[in-house]
Amino acid sequence: MPKYFTFLTFLFLLIRYVHCDFIIVDSNKDVYNFDKNTVLNLSENVFNIFLDTKTNNSDIKVVYAEIYNKYKLAIEESCSYVKELIKGRNLKYLDEKETKEYIKSKDTYSFSIFVYTISGEPEVIQEVYKKHPKHISYIITCKENEIFDNIEDVKEYKNVFHTNPNILSQLIAIFLIFFFIIIGFYILMNISTPKTFEEKQLIINKEQ
Repeated sequence: MPKYFTFLTFLFLLIRYVHCDFIIVDSNKDVYNFDKNTVLNLSENVFNIFLDTKTNNSDIKVVYAEIYNKYKLAIEESCSYVKELIKGRNLKYLDEKETKEYIKSKDTYSFSIFVYTISGEPEVIQEVYKKHPKHISYIITCKENEIFDNIEDVKEYKNVFHTNPNILSQLIAIFLIFFFIIIGFYILMNISTPKTFEEKQLIINKEQ
């Protein structure tokens, strides 16, 4: 019996290890004391997420060896972690073609969070850094549909919380309620005012 439990424990640990993904963390400044829970406390920094859709996760440290060897920092997280991290946030997403067009263009977008699609090309990352020198970056082997529910919504910024239809409808309902209360109060005041004036006039006439 103890051997059985030992085997199960080993099996669970093995499964956890097999499913473990590495995310390389990079920055323009020291990240030795990096805390993943504060990664979005950006101040003047830009948060980049590079999605490598072609590289296997087991090869990520080799493909991006030059970047990884700078700090040798990688966190053990999955695509779902990244998905939850940026869910509902205002960001700029660029597919592989748009990423290459962006690094060649003279334009520089003003966003706090960027998501780029790359294919095992460390040089593309270095070109992005030229546009955004102050940065902290995640390099992860995820597909777009693993971190976004709908790519088109992201491109049109419909993924942002404040454009959520349910929240918007609630705000409209609250506005309409207040609007009708104010209008109703105004109408009541106008109806009662002449009557009050007439009553005062009658009192004055009686006194005279």
